[in-house]
Amino acid sequence: MVKQNPLHFHKNAEPAAKAALAAQRQGKFFEMNDIMYKNMRALGEENLPGYAKEIGLDVARFKKDYADPALAKELEMHKRDAKQNGVRGTPSFFINGKVMPKEGRKIEGLRKIVQDLIKQGGK
Repeated sequence: MVKQNPLHFHKNAEPAAKAALAAQRQGKFFEMNDIMYKNMRALGEENLPGYAKEIGLDVARFKKDYADPALAKELEMHKRDAKQNGVRGTPSFFINGKVMPKEGRKIEGLRKIVQDLIKQGGK
């Protein structure tokens, strides 16, 4: 499961998070995520409909979903969940209901944590 946690100090993080959630409503969360990562320096709201079009979304529906107050509420729930669970950075990973430490944000660190958990019987 993927949750959004746009960090307040990135001015385009929240619009990008909303765009990902709007794309998810059309089954293209990961495609939107990928195109936004490729265009990380151009994530202003004015660019997002173009990315939606590029990945084959119904752009009118994307714009409607993006502006939907229910989507904004969903994003607020994601942010609240992150705060309540001690998430301080992105990406963050949970295993067995526990947030992984900072070194678990990179594949090498995550691999070691998983291997250690397996050796311990998954606890």
